[in-house]
Amino acid sequence: MDIELPRRVAYQDLRFALAQFYERSFARDLSNCQFDWRKTQWVSLPELVTILSWASRLVHAGKDVSWLLPNPAVKQEGLADARERIRPVVSKDVFSDVARKVDELKSIAGQRKLRPGQRHSALDQLLVHILERHPNIRVEAENWLDAEVGPLAYQDLLGFFWRYKVFEQASDAGIRFMPDPRTLATAPLEYAGDTPCLELCPIRSSNDVETLVENLRKPSELQRVLGTYSQMDVVSRGALAHILVNELGRNVDEHADASGAWLCTRLVRPSDYRFQIKGDPAESCLTRFTDGFLEVIVCDNGAGLANRIEPVIKRDPRRAILQKYRSADGKYAAKDLVDYAFDRLASSKRDIVDLVHWDTAGKGDPGPLSSGLYWIWNLVRSHEGVLEVRSSGVCGWYDFTGIASSTQTKETFQIDGKSFPCCGTMVRICLPIRQ
Repeated sequence: MDIELPRRVAYQDLRFALAQFYERSFARDLSNCQFDWRKTQWVSLPELVTILSWASRLVHAGKDVSWLLPNPAVKQEGLADARERIRPVVSKDVFSDVARKVDELKSIAGQRKLRPGQRHSALDQLLVHILERHPNIRVEAENWLDAEVGPLAYQDLLGFFWRYKVFEQASDAGIRFMPDPRTLATAPLEYAGDTPCLELCPIRSSNDVETLVENLRKPSELQRVLGTYSQMDVVSRGALAHILVNELGRNVDEHADASGAWLCTRLVRPSDYRFQIKGDPAESCLTRFTDGFLEVIVCDNGAGLANRIEPVIKRDPRRAILQKYRSADGKYAAKDLVDYAFDRLASSKRDIVDLVHWDTAGKGDPGPLSSGLYWIWNLVRSHEGVLEVRSSGVCGWYDFTGIASSTQTKETFQIDGKSFPCCGTMVRICLPIRQ
């Protein structure tokens, strides 16, 4: 089965691909699946991790899974046509100048020395050079440059994969690559002090969680991962390591029934909103972060929140829970089960009846009684962030932006009205950057 991914992969693009391919990819009569990245030039981090989770679950289901990678050395289709269309409308000297500068860019790229910013700047200069002489051919000029230099954009994608250790984690999950990514030229993407990006960290056991938490307690590791943002309140006070990583990591390890799980972070600046979160169902909330936000992503390829929490809610004796979630036929909707998973006492590992008894009798310490996911919910609320969850066919979020100054409650679990078929669970924690 060939799963062709589009040129840009953001939320809506992935939702469409999942609706088209997800259920069919697990069919018993299918023995192999190929994820075709050859046309893809950009992918958002949450969508990339979702695709990795999907592919790894297919491997766990016994499928032969491969990723077809873009090769910048392969001439792009349509290049000859683009040149033929531009020749009649530009002078020979302009055509020669642009062709020479494009060859220089390709030479630098072949040496793995062309950074994304350099390529964007060079393209802008080439376009200006063309339009200075031929101001009425912008569309033709842009199409020509895209055909000439478009393949180099694939190097950004490959560099992004290397930067987040996607190849390493996918290979460990049993995914094959064609061609071998080590043979491909890639854009050099390195750590920088103003880009707090923690690479994909596997969560395979409680030992992985403990190691990750221990590392994030070290100032040197925080500085490496978060740079100038290591002084954020949520980081400096230990919440990143002790609550976000520890509670989420242990929740995955103990409850997800997953063969793979990962944690990573990214910074999203306001200047990047138009493409990083465009079409995201929580977009209107996220754009309220005037200085950008730090995002922590935890994703597993397990059974989903609804499957493991439904037996718990059925035994929960609290009248408020019955009134809030139970339908007339006694069944629970997937969106309500996902919401209930963040309830203070909801736990698939402990007896809900005992927890409610201890809580109502005042015999239990509120701290130990509360579930791990509740602590995540509470921390995001206290920092006026956004908590998004994708699980069990549901994409929903809690919007706590501006809650400190609001007189209205903002604890409602909002959902995207369109289904989001996916395996496992992704939790996205978006915390505002405050300058």
